[in-house]
Amino acid sequence: MANTSTAKRAEIWQETLQEHGCRLTAARQIVINILAASEIALTPQAIYDIARRDGHSLGLASVYRALEILAKLNLIQRVHQPGGCQAYWPTLVGHKHFIICKKCGRMEVFEGQEDLTDIFQKIAKESGYQIQEHWLQIYGICKQCQ
Repeated sequence: MANTSTAKRAEIWQETLQEHGCRLTAARQIVINILAASEIALTPQAIYDIARRDGHSLGLASVYRALEILAKLNLIQRVHQPGGCQAYWPTLVGHKHFIICKKCGRMEVFEGQEDLTDIFQKIAKESGYQIQEHWLQIYGICKQCQ
């Protein structure tokens, strides 16, 4: 059974789709429910496999189309995985970064920019770039997998 925050997240995503004139197809509803309930970032293939395991009939192309729409509406964000494959996670509010377990895929979120300002200033000075934004992901092995 989905917890309250999962149900609320799915409800908000459904409303956002409808507000933007997007149909709430069965495939989109399945993808929304799976992502809203997940505690780890999921690849399109993982979402497809979970849906099929749970008895849903949908194609992998439908999963990709649903993810594309959810990402375009900033409801989910891409998370780069060590193997080069992209996974998806609900978009976070504020300036946050990820630390991702390379074994199980568990993700922790940590606050962003304050501690990195000196590093960015050094990079800007050395490179000549005017840094406008960044995206930081850290990979390691979580306590449960060590």
